[in-house]
Amino acid sequence: MERITICLEKELLEKLDDIIDKRHYTSRSAALCEFLRRASMNRKLNADKKGLALISAVVPSQKEGALSEVRKIVRNFFDNNCQIGEFLSGKSLCIYFFAQGRADRLEELSDRIRAVKGVRGGSFSILEYF
Repeated sequence: MERITICLEKELLEKLDDIIDKRHYTSRSAALCEFLRRASMNRKLNADKKGLALISAVVPSQKEGALSEVRKIVRNFFDNNCQIGEFLSGKSLCIYFFAQGRADRLEELSDRIRAVKGVRGGSFSILEYF
């Protein structure tokens, strides 16, 4: 078994500890290992299914380069045939859009967006499989 170190925001760590208590995991490591196994299995089971997803990213509003890169990734993925929603909250901009397609490709798109330098967070949810 390999050892890793991770950093979590205080609130996220508190949520993790609550889940550990409620589900009776023996440790944080045991819980994270189970989460990763479930995510990997879920990804394999649903990879070739089509679905409707909601994808979002949070970017500090002064990071114009990151905003431009996220918009470019989304438009290229959809061949410029999509609508992107944006919501300004304080000094952060949330970019969001609904997308339809193969679940694995949608997750790949979400991963690419969250990997853009300057993106602070985001989410990926499959709303419906069909």
